[in-house]
Amino acid sequence: MATSGGTTARKKSARRPGAGTSKAERPQDASAPRDEAGREGKAPAGGDKRPPRKSAHTTVATPAGGFKERLGQFLRFLKSVRTEMKRVTWPSAKEVRAATIVVMVTLLVVSSYMGIVDWLLTLLFGTPVATGY
Repeated sequence: MATSGGTTARKKSARRPGAGTSKAERPQDASAPRDEAGREGKAPAGGDKRPPRKSAHTTVATPAGGFKERLGQFLRFLKSVRTEMKRVTWPSAKEVRAATIVVMVTLLVVSSYMGIVDWLLTLLFGTPVATGY
């Protein structure tokens, strides 16, 4: 709400018990549920069994082990790559041949087009366009 003096008047609202008081001055309610940090919060509704939220300030673990641990990680990676490669649907020889032919024909068409455009521009301007002179 703006007043005639240009200042904003605040609307009075009902204060919740303990608002504006320090934590030591607030009455302790043993029945209020608390989270891991000891803060008061709502009880999980309907038996909600969600895991606690992760903090925004998580630390990244650095590899504490030496060469053996890193070698073990690398070998596990290679094993998972091998497992994934077994799941790949490989094309047949006929499909590979057909795709190769499509690529070669496309290459010939595009290179022919570029050659013709270059030849026409050379005839038009008298100097090769590719040299940049």
